[in-house]
Amino acid sequence: MTLMASAVSRLNLPSFKTLLNHANKLNFMKKSIPTSFVAGIFMLVMNLLFTNASFAQAVGDYRSVTAGTTLNWSAVSSWQRWNGTAWATPTAVSPQGYPGQFAVPGNVLIQNSSSATVFLDVSPVNAMGSLNVGVTGGANAGDISNAAGSYNLTVTGSVNIADGSIILASVPGNRNYTLTIGGNLSVATGSSFNFLAAGNEFGTVVFNGTNQSIDGPGLIDGDAFTFSNNGNISINSNISAGTSMSVGANAVIIPAAAVQINSAGASGTISGSGTLNVTRITAAADYSTQYRFSTNTLNSMKVDYTGAGNQTINGFTYGSLSTSTSGVKTIGAAVTVSTNATVGSGTTLDIAAFASSLSAGSILTVNGTLDFSSSTGFLKTGASGTSTITMGSAALIKTNDDSGLGPVNNASLQTQGSGTWVTTSISNTGTVEYYRNVTSAQTITDRDYNNLTITGAAFAKTWTPVATR
Repeated sequence: MTLMASAVSRLNLPSFKTLLNHANKLNFMKKSIPTSFVAGIFMLVMNLLFTNASFAQAVGDYRSVTAGTTLNWSAVSSWQRWNGTAWATPTAVSPQGYPGQFAVPGNVLIQNSSSATVFLDVSPVNAMGSLNVGVTGGANAGDISNAAGSYNLTVTGSVNIADGSIILASVPGNRNYTLTIGGNLSVATGSSFNFLAAGNEFGTVVFNGTNQSIDGPGLIDGDAFTFSNNGNISINSNISAGTSMSVGANAVIIPAAAVQINSAGASGTISGSGTLNVTRITAAADYSTQYRFSTNTLNSMKVDYTGAGNQTINGFTYGSLSTSTSGVKTIGAAVTVSTNATVGSGTTLDIAAFASSLSAGSILTVNGTLDFSSSTGFLKTGASGTSTITMGSAALIKTNDDSGLGPVNNASLQTQGSGTWVTTSISNTGTVEYYRNVTSAQTITDRDYNNLTITGAAFAKTWTPVATR
């Protein structure tokens, strides 16, 4: 009723109560018009208005015909075009033609049909405004497939498969097909987006919009996914990237916590220079279970372990590495960071029992807790150059190493080759805690501290200053 009242207000129509009052002022055969009659007329008018609004078309929109079996995209006989008053077969000349031939159509609808499939047999010069496949609740489904040849289709808006499929069929020869999407991709239950090779074909899906989403729960497969967009890509349903996934510099991939990419098993290669968010917090709560690729080329990418809970950081070379949201993020194998690492506020980065490293010129920013929980785990510099620690106001570094924080051999911070640590930030920001409480005593590194906390009373803590602190 709220929606209807709003629509009545926008259209400046009288309310039901007003209609009833006017009706009862009439005297027809000495009787008032029955309330039920007025209500029926009112609802009929509203239904007509809303039906018209729901299916409103714009001049230049297209829909496929429902008769026949093979409907080639390039044939005007495969289509109807809205001319402002009715659907009609488009002419073969400008500005009509098939969708995208001479102009950018606002929307293209592949209608539900018991027999007809639309075959992409051309690369339209112009993009589609949006593409809808099937209408929910139809008796049959809408379908798009490929003809023999290599073709491209661009949609500046969203692709919505409500009831039907977009599927690559096996054709002779090596064929390449590219679908570029500027909006969202959504695939309803029972529908499918199968841009995965059936034979020698290769299907690439390109997302090049701003802040896009991929939504199921229908099947979503592709040989290759390329994210050249600006902003976030929210992946809310499992997808399969059989051969590759490429993430551009301005793209941020954000899968829902339960989502897996290549859920059927590891395959293909992931690469690029963008950002991957790791959101998974159920077993196994790590990158490798959420992004299941055979080859992980992450050395130019930022990976953010951003799950709302504890996670394991897999042993890769990362372009940059960060933790965010909440929970303890524990290193599960030796890690190398090429540029910068960030321990986010509200999170703990546990170095565990592994020797990880920061390359020359890298910066480790600590806004949460950096925990050297094992005496065998440490962070080391690159073989040359400097690695820098920057402490936030609430930063906490905890060390369980018997040789202390360092940088010295066997401490939490170590060097290799001619590499050096820059740790001056520890002197004036944040807190360092020495908490070793098992096996042996602990040495407190002689240096200036902004705040120093000493816990674990079972064994001695020894500090030997060589200057005023």
